[in-house]
Amino acid sequence: MRSFSSRLLIRFGVTVLSIVALLSSILLCNLALVTAAPLASSQSSLRPNEMRSLIEQAKDAWVAGNGAAFAQLFVEDGELIVPGQRWQGRAVIQRESDRFNQDFSVTIEIQSILIEGNHAAVAWNWCETPKKVSLGSSVPVRQAQDAIFVDFEAGGIRRWREYIDNETPQHWPHFCP
Repeated sequence: MRSFSSRLLIRFGVTVLSIVALLSSILLCNLALVTAAPLASSQSSLRPNEMRSLIEQAKDAWVAGNGAAFAQLFVEDGELIVPGQRWQGRAVIQRESDRFNQDFSVTIEIQSILIEGNHAAVAWNWCETPKKVSLGSSVPVRQAQDAIFVDFEAGGIRRWREYIDNETPQHWPHFCP
């Protein structure tokens, strides 16, 4: 049987190989911490299809620009971490999502979702376009490949940790619509 990090390498393929080594070690550390302190029995685990559904709903909420829908996927004191930022609690996650959604439209293409226990690893392509552009200027589209580690507990997402590669995609064919 292949280890989780081996399956991660195979599923993500060579397109994100540059970040997979780092992410594998981070995931293994996260899994070790969670394994060392299992969830209380009152926090029963979600089924894989429920975890996959929450990830799809997160994508749909970002694309729709709906910060409230995105925040509701988290447990009350859930945590969202992106490079340089950490937000905890539904109200804070909604506020920061809404702040972003005021200025940008988003397109997301999920590449893969891997589930192991109460954890998921997600790879998706992210494109953001400013909603306001000066007359006569070109529309700057920013694209990135994101690797996301999600921890679940009964009731929703406990922790969403996102690693963003916005350098490498610039050298590939444009995948934004």
